[in-house]
Amino acid sequence: MSELQRAMGIGRQSLYDTFGGKKQVFQEALDRYLDGVTRYAGGLLGDADGLAAIRTYFRTIVRDQTKTTSRRACMMFSTCCEAAPHDPEIRAQVRKGVLALQKRFELTLDRAREQGSLSSTADVRSIAIFLTTQAGGITLMSRGGAPRKELLAAVEIALEAIK
Repeated sequence: MSELQRAMGIGRQSLYDTFGGKKQVFQEALDRYLDGVTRYAGGLLGDADGLAAIRTYFRTIVRDQTKTTSRRACMMFSTCCEAAPHDPEIRAQVRKGVLALQKRFELTLDRAREQGSLSSTADVRSIAIFLTTQAGGITLMSRGGAPRKELLAAVEIALEAIK
């Protein structure tokens, strides 16, 4: 909190007067982060070719997650692991973000199915859930030091599994 106060140039009381407390500050930051995740995924998954868009999405998150030695965590998936199990409000908030990502995958998979690059009988919702869990796994494994080459290999296996 003190780092946030310094960055904002305000005192503790001003911060709490604005947000109410630490939890509220965290929830506001999480909301902003989740909005960013939705925009980021929407941009990457907007490619005309549905399966190519999914490949680009995963390659980009692998690149972004492994480009430095001090790997940053994804706030959404970190919150799933750390805070959501203990706080129903935060769990609902982060679940909304996860479902937004899943919906982006569903829309992209629908496009791939319409294009004929995904089976017409494919269970788009289940595949979207699978891809969402893959995204979470990649970010968490990267945080644990998994090399880029291994993460990219996992991406290719996941993409082969959905064809």
